[in-house]
Amino acid sequence: MSKYCVIFIGEINDTFQLDAVKLNFKHQFKLSEIQTQFIFSGKEITLKKGLSQENALKFAMHLDEMGAVSYIETMASEIQFPEGVTNDRRTDIRRQKFERRNHARAGISADRRVHSERRKQD
Repeated sequence: MSKYCVIFIGEINDTFQLDAVKLNFKHQFKLSEIQTQFIFSGKEITLKKGLSQENALKFAMHLDEMGAVSYIETMASEIQFPEGVTNDRRTDIRRQKFERRNHARAGISADRRVHSERRKQD
């Protein structure tokens, strides 16, 4: 099953006024003034991602009713690596803890010196 994302460019419908759409966005999504300015800066902004096709269409229609022009794009399901290239960060061996000799995790360990009696002089 494909996942979709809804992308907004900062454009509005011709029948709406820019100030009204900005105010509507601000109240509908509970945004600050700075966030609202960033959304309407003209850059491509993904408003929602990981949606089903039905939910993405509903959200895009809701934006259209508010006066914002948006579009839906399919998300890449999995990254395809070229032949011979692997992603070591996702392997289980990376997550294993390596055995360490007398590993005390974030605790105070006893003095492991061979001649511990010399400590009495310090």
